[in-house]
Amino acid sequence: MNRHVWSYLRARRVIQILCADPSTLAKYKDIAVTDLSVNKDVTEENRYGQGNHKMAWFWAMGKQSEQHNGWMKEYYRINWLKAKARCVRWEEELDIVWHEMSWTINWFNNRRNRWKELLGLSLEPGRKAYAEKQIAMWGTFVEGATQAFEGK
Repeated sequence: MNRHVWSYLRARRVIQILCADPSTLAKYKDIAVTDLSVNKDVTEENRYGQGNHKMAWFWAMGKQSEQHNGWMKEYYRINWLKAKARCVRWEEELDIVWHEMSWTINWFNNRRNRWKELLGLSLEPGRKAYAEKQIAMWGTFVEGATQAFEGK
């Protein structure tokens, strides 16, 4: 890769020396280190910020011309498939989070109802007081979760 980048940069310098017009220089930009970084979509599939991922500028150069070779078509196809897979994965994650929110509220309700049952079985004042405290605590959790998850 370094050999190809060096060759490209050398050719770009020659174009600059020959006083190429600004449109040509805008088309053949300088290659930055960030353009050469490894695509983290492959190595870290659940990384933060995938929605803002963009290909390096030199991958889009072929779109401007009418000639598409097979390798570039394959690259664009794979890039599109990876983006589609990311989209489907995030839709699945969203569905799971919605279910987890309702499961959380149901768990808190379950614990509160269990303490209500234990309150009915308690005969001693200390145990009744503790059960009432637990009922209030789990009720607070139910209300807080319901408010936090509302509209999401």
